[in-house]
Amino acid sequence: MSRSWFIYALRDPRDGAIRYVGWTVDPRTRLRDHCKPSRLEVGTRRDRWIAELAAMGMKPTMDILEEGEGDTFEARERHWIAYSRFVGCDLTNHTDGGEGAPGRRHTEAARAKMSATRKGRKPSQAAL
Repeated sequence: MSRSWFIYALRDPRDGAIRYVGWTVDPRTRLRDHCKPSRLEVGTRRDRWIAELAAMGMKPTMDILEEGEGDTFEARERHWIAYSRFVGCDLTNHTDGGEGAPGRRHTEAARAKMSATRKGRKPSQAAL
């Protein structure tokens, strides 16, 4: 069974500019996760941008650029990131897409926080 996916853009509410392109299987949850205060402490360019918006009482808006099924999301994410850069968007993406963020290592404090959050939780059926 193939799963549905969405390629999305996060826009700056001040000027409507696209600042981030990514993929997800659940757009509503993904937007919420991008805006979590604990996430904004990470310090990536995207997180600093969203933290700046949060300090002004705003959050990014999300547009769905494309949806599909199967395993083509990586190529489509790369396409949309390349296209957005080509047309002049000042993206906060660290990579060209499709691979997540390989080589990114969480700090010990971040790893301890993630571990504490997950302790006592039962894995979802999807994870089994």
